Order: sequence, then C-alpha cells, then structure tokens
Amino acid sequence: MYNYKSVFAAIATESVVRDYQDKYYKALEDSGSVGNSTPFIEFMLEAILESIQKVGNKVGNKVGNELTDNQIQIIENMRDNHKITAKKLSHVIGISVRKIEENIAKLKEMKIIDRVGGTRGYWEVLG
Repeated sequence: MYNYKSVFAAIATESVVRDYQDKYYKALEDSGSVGNSTPFIEFMLEAILESIQKVGNKVGNKVGNELTDNQIQIIENMRDNHKITAKKLSHVIGISVRKIEENIAKLKEMKIIDRVGGTRGYWEVLG
C-alpha cells in the first residue's frame, strides 16, 4: 500500500484554494447542480497540479527533509532494478558510494524504501 501523505505534506494546496476561493465555491455549487462531484474534482486536481508545479521536485513530510533530486533518482532506479547496488547507483547518479549509502539510510528511515534479505536481497519501494 502506498503512503501519499508525505508527498502532499509539502504541497500548499490550501493556499491555492484560498487564492481561488471564488472558483472553489463555484465548483462546489456546480457539483451540487449537476448532481456529481466532477466540477469539484476538476478544480481540486487543477489546484493540486498548480501546487506541485510550485513545489517542483521537493516532496517530503519532515521539516527540512524534502526528497532531494539524488534521492528521487535512487528511488526511480530501485523501482527499475530491485537488485541494484550502491556502487551501480553511484555510477548512474554520479555521486560517491558513501553519499548513496547516506541517502539510502535516510530513505529507509523515512520508510520510503526497505531492504528485503541480506546482500543477495532486493530493494522494496514502499511509497
């Protein structure tokens, strides 16, 4: 099961809603008029998209602990190759093995990735 809470914690959707209050209430009114939530969902998706575009690549739910570009690349590479090594990640991403290991430790601490098995095991991306 994926945990998207950490992603949305960095997105200031409420400020977008506040900035577009008239459209927010119009979407609610339109949803009531047509008898389904499509207008409201469309408004909220646009608000979320705008928030994501403002945030860029920084997502996370800890103070000062947004995911870095390197951490995002580590996660993407682990999704593509569950058996990828720190050495291979170092080569692909272009940072030292030590930095890869530090980032992996942070991602494990954040419960974004987990190691299944020992040295012959594989990476599991949790979120």
